[in-house]
Amino acid sequence: MQSLLPNYVNYINSAQNSFKIMQEATVLIFVINTLSKEYRKFLSFEEHIAEICDIQAICASIENMLLTANNLGLGSLWIGDIFFVYPEKTLVK
Repeated sequence: MQSLLPNYVNYINSAQNSFKIMQEATVLIFVINTLSKEYRKFLSFEEHIAEICDIQAICASIENMLLTANNLGLGSLWIGDIFFVYPEKTLVK
């Protein structure tokens, strides 16, 4: 299996740290776009715009959850470096 982002091998340490943080969390909320298209697929203009709109809506929802958590005195963290986590056999050492 080839790395999806081969030039970003340096970010793997950050992703490993995020994984450790996630292991210590009391609650995890995963937000997944089930309408998203296959990342390797060419998108038409309309599909691309729909993807952008979905991403913006999802990001706004996450931001509202983080703001609400803060207002309730709860800690929260938005982790996005999971894209740099690969099966061990694909890591460059």
